[in-house]
Amino acid sequence: MQNKPQKIIYIPKVLNENTIPDTIFELNEFIESSENSLVLSFHKTVNASPSGLTPLLCFLRDISSRKPNFQGKLVGSNDENIENTIARMGFYELLGIDDELAQDAKRFKELYCFSSSTPEVDVIKVNEQIIYSFVKKSNNDNFKKTVTWCINELVDNARTHSQSQECVLFAQKQNRGNFTEFCIADCGLGIQATMGDNDIITALKRCVSPEKGINSEGMGNGLYYTTELIKNDKSENKSYLTIWSGNAKLRVVSGDDPIIENTKSNWQGTVVTLSLSDNIESSIELIKKGMEVTLTEDLPNFLYQLEE
Repeated sequence: MQNKPQKIIYIPKVLNENTIPDTIFELNEFIESSENSLVLSFHKTVNASPSGLTPLLCFLRDISSRKPNFQGKLVGSNDENIENTIARMGFYELLGIDDELAQDAKRFKELYCFSSSTPEVDVIKVNEQIIYSFVKKSNNDNFKKTVTWCINELVDNARTHSQSQECVLFAQKQNRGNFTEFCIADCGLGIQATMGDNDIITALKRCVSPEKGINSEGMGNGLYYTTELIKNDKSENKSYLTIWSGNAKLRVVSGDDPIIENTKSNWQGTVVTLSLSDNIESSIELIKKGMEVTLTEDLPNFLYQLEE
């Protein structure tokens, strides 16, 4: 009996926003091929960040809708620390894979999945959990307000505008110089279709422009004001924002204007990664004039309430 064609993809040693496009390129090739069986191997992986794991999980959860006869297998990492970390954050669980971790075995929840049809109240609960985990130990009021506003806006963008059945968000405190990294990915319409432009470069430029960020009926506000926040940040520790959609990526680093470049691989939908320094200097209240962010004490955890 002839064996069925099988595709093997090796996850990079360091999985992050710089290396994930290569993996997505291989996954897209698999989707378009005659092969139905896939082996995805973390064998050599020793480090994985939200900007890498989030789009990977989103793609894998959506893959059966694009390749109905898909059969897949995951091979874990040889590095026990990263393997336990991936399992504990729920990566395998959200793919329906038994990771052999007992439910009460030091599991921490950092990956969350929802869709455009998920009730708003459920998404708000997730936002509260993420925001609280980041701000509970911070003494920087500006950082707290920034995290609160940005996460609420970016999650709402994915839920409201993507029209995606698969949205994944992942937020994690990074060890590199006290940064918080937040990534959200969807497999929906993408920036170009949402903006109604003829090409992705024009669409990315417009989604962070005053024309779309201020004059439209809300659509684009989150990306526009977040971009302005990073552009105006003068802190020594550089924060950054990236928006990947289709075959292009916009990136803006603290104190600089956005740069847009084409990517090797095409992303169906949108991936947004936001890395915020604990000592970010720019203020969302100043960027978005007239908005106050006040502490609401009566919530079960604690959350900032945005008031226009």
